[in-house]
Amino acid sequence: MTRVVASIVSTGEGKRIRPCLESLAEQRFDGQLTVVVVVNGVDDSTAGVTRALFPNALILTRATPFGFAENHNDALALFDFDYGLVL
Repeated sequence: MTRVVASIVSTGEGKRIRPCLESLAEQRFDGQLTVVVVVNGVDDSTAGVTRALFPNALILTRATPFGFAENHNDALALFDFDYGLVL
């Protein structure tokens, strides 16, 4: 089975993350999709919107913002996967 991890870094995108998550939810393929969202040093609606669309998503919350690449590296390092989507 193909394992895909979608890593999304959100730095204040709570109002704009829904279309991205909805697009992921509409994808159909013979495999496993894991969604991880890094809430990067903000307190907005990102976590709530993510939980509503992907209840099994992993949400990493950082009190202090980190860089784009560091966030994705940390998120992707948690999984064994065939393909990684950096969004």
